[in-house]
Amino acid sequence: MEKKGSNAILKGRNARKYTILSTLTKRWTFTKTPYYYTFRRIIVPIAKPIIATIAIFSFMWRWNDYLWPLIVISKQDRQTLQQALATFVGQLQINWSDLLAMTTITIIPVIAVFLAFQNFFMEGVTAGAVKG
Repeated sequence: MEKKGSNAILKGRNARKYTILSTLTKRWTFTKTPYYYTFRRIIVPIAKPIIATIAIFSFMWRWNDYLWPLIVISKQDRQTLQQALATFVGQLQINWSDLLAMTTITIIPVIAVFLAFQNFFMEGVTAGAVKG
């Protein structure tokens, strides 16, 4: 007996997507077209929003990573920007103007990556909102 709730709904949605994808690829396989053509013409356009979302989140996670570089990097001249931000916070006082200016500078690459992939990201978000 399948569990009812959001988990079952997600499984059902994924099953439908995979079924549609497999029927599309089977159609192109039946016509004896090469797999790379099928991949390039059918699978990649369908997966562009997914690829863009993964790219945005992967970049954000790696850019904002703090713990792993803290463990691995021992020299102060090779610190990441997030580690440098942490050194701006003192034990007794914080220079807020410098800290906020540096935070603004470190967020610029994340905004640039989001703006580069914004169309694909919004396409993926709105694709599931179609009623019918």
